[in-house]
Amino acid sequence: MSSALLDQVQARIRGTFTKTEVVTVQPYGGEFSTAEMKQVSYNCPAIFVTVLGWEPLRDGHRLAGKYSRNVRVAAFVAAKHAKRETRMRLAMDLADKLCLVMRQWMPVNPAEQPVTIGPLESDASSENLYSRAVDELGQSVWLVDWFQPVKPVMGQGTAAPTLIDWLGVDIENTVRSTEPAPTAPTDPGPFGVTDKIIF
Repeated sequence: MSSALLDQVQARIRGTFTKTEVVTVQPYGGEFSTAEMKQVSYNCPAIFVTVLGWEPLRDGHRLAGKYSRNVRVAAFVAAKHAKRETRMRLAMDLADKLCLVMRQWMPVNPAEQPVTIGPLESDASSENLYSRAVDELGQSVWLVDWFQPVKPVMGQGTAAPTLIDWLGVDIENTVRSTEPAPTAPTDPGPFGVTDKIIF
């Protein structure tokens, strides 16, 4: 369900930022830490998008109802420059624009999509993830995260199971009896129980 949201977020970011502004836009498996940065090959400026989890959506203004959830989406903005202050400003400006881009987003919900994605309930947050280890890599990383409401579209494999009326019960045992079983009434009424015991 949330993978559809991740796909739309990635498309929204890629469609908004030019290749000059952001070279790399791609999903990522989790939090983009310093250890991860050393294992991944990418070109800066870059934005890595992931889903960090979700919680039930209560009192939603944009989307509400049964099975609605608030999905926490995170985008890690990485910029590179020889000067520390310059790379910090580059990443900060991209993070600032990304906050505005996501807040203004009105998601498209095609008929075949398994979820309805709503606009952000509130503004995105941003945080400077500066550390000495990140600085030694010549980069600046900012986290932009927000909660996005989603709701499953019933009838596309996500609906809750339907309960049916309980009209009767048949019980069959393998216990033997010397007496013949009584015959079942022709009209058992609205709720019938039959029992067969063989000794």
